[in-house]
Amino acid sequence: FPAVTGTFTFIYTIDGYMLALFLATLAVVLTLKTKWGLAAGIFLLGFSLGVYQSYFSVAILLCLFVLILRILKDEGRVGGMLSLGWRFAVMGIGAYVFYVLTLKIMLSASGRSLSGYQGTDKVGGFSLTELPAGLKAAFLDFYYFTRPSGIFGENPWMKGAFLFFVILSMGFFLYAFVKKKVFKHLSGILFTVLCLAMLPFGASLISVMAPDAVFHVLMRMPWVVFFLFGLSLTGFLPKPQEKGRRFGGVLRIFSFASLTILIFNFILSANIVYFNLNERYEKTYAMCIRIADRLEQTDGYQRKDPVAILGGFPNAENYPPTEVTGKVTEGFHGTAGDYTVESSEKYAEFMKHYLNVSITVPAFEDQLEL
Repeated sequence: FPAVTGTFTFIYTIDGYMLALFLATLAVVLTLKTKWGLAAGIFLLGFSLGVYQSYFSVAILLCLFVLILRILKDEGRVGGMLSLGWRFAVMGIGAYVFYVLTLKIMLSASGRSLSGYQGTDKVGGFSLTELPAGLKAAFLDFYYFTRPSGIFGENPWMKGAFLFFVILSMGFFLYAFVKKKVFKHLSGILFTVLCLAMLPFGASLISVMAPDAVFHVLMRMPWVVFFLFGLSLTGFLPKPQEKGRRFGGVLRIFSFASLTILIFNFILSANIVYFNLNERYEKTYAMCIRIADRLEQTDGYQRKDPVAILGGFPNAENYPPTEVTGKVTEGFHGTAGDYTVESSEKYAEFMKHYLNVSITVPAFEDQLEL
């Protein structure tokens, strides 16, 4: 899935991202499967929030889809769903409260404040007056990202496979809805509609809290749950011993084939992204060698002298751009372009670790003065 590829571009913190994803998923599993799992779910999801807030949406979507499947399996009777929905609601609200309280305690003890990056400063201080704008932003984000374009539509094969799988999944859902006679129970219809209506906002929860937040592709991990749900719906198709089994088997094959095409293209995209990242490293390495060489050949230069590296180099007029993978990499944060560094501080880090060259970088104000 592209979110995994995007996460690997932040390799220095990938263990944290994967831990947050694991805890969010485990919280739902324990709350669903065990008698005393609710308390564990609150703490696990709270810790997941503390590591990375975007995967809260993974837990929300898992809960919503589990509730929808429960309605379908119970043939529209909502008794079991209400009990399960209450547990999921307590888990989510409890986890958020636990996260906010522990966060405030740690911030107070350390004397720090939140940076405000991607709306993190709004944690615990969200105003209801901002809710309409947040709901609108979340819905639009869900709509624009889920369209067969961008990540899901880099070429006609991907666009076709994505659309085909979406159509098949919707057909599977309607088939299960009718087969299980959910339509005979008004309460079942209402709860199903409610769960479906909550999906866009659950998937883009960050936008609800911070309408101006910019989604990186690694924040799109919740969308993988939609594909898992589509696959789970194939379980309602006719079994080998039931009437219509051949037609059901053909539909399962089509569903599998469409996802296979998507996965194959995701693999190609991932390798293009990794190739481009390696190219950017090589170009950055070559440029830093040239910069270090010029520094060392400057009369009177000593290692303790302050150095500022500003501006763009090389320029497009004398050095035409050589990055040719933009169509694929533009959807992945930080993978497009020719170089991996863009500030004096990052040049210094790169040169220290890869060239064994140390330069002295002053404060930013002093760099401007230089």
